[in-house]
Amino acid sequence: MELSEAVKEYRKEHRYSLREFADLCGLSHVQIYRIEQGVKTDGKPFEPKIKTLKKLAAGMGISLDEILMYCKDLTIRFDRDDMEAKGSPANRTLMAWAASLPPEQAETWCKAFGLVIVE
Repeated sequence: MELSEAVKEYRKEHRYSLREFADLCGLSHVQIYRIEQGVKTDGKPFEPKIKTLKKLAAGMGISLDEILMYCKDLTIRFDRDDMEAKGSPANRTLMAWAASLPPEQAETWCKAFGLVIVE
């Protein structure tokens, strides 16, 4: 199951409107709509930030690791300063290492793992 399907299914199962679920997650209803559609405003594929996924996971009552299972085909964006949101201690260590690299090297390394560094 993809992230868009998982979010839509969870919201419908719990009978939340877009706005109710967005409030529960600490996101906007437009963000929830875009996640459920799987596209950004410009029509390009949705690329969630770790911060957004963390809020979604909290709203759904699951861990970040669990929500990442739904993101297999997505490019995930992360902020260099968001080390605590990187999941397991091993992942945090790897992300901290990537963030310490020169931008060109970090970008290459992260692309190999389907991640994009947000400056």
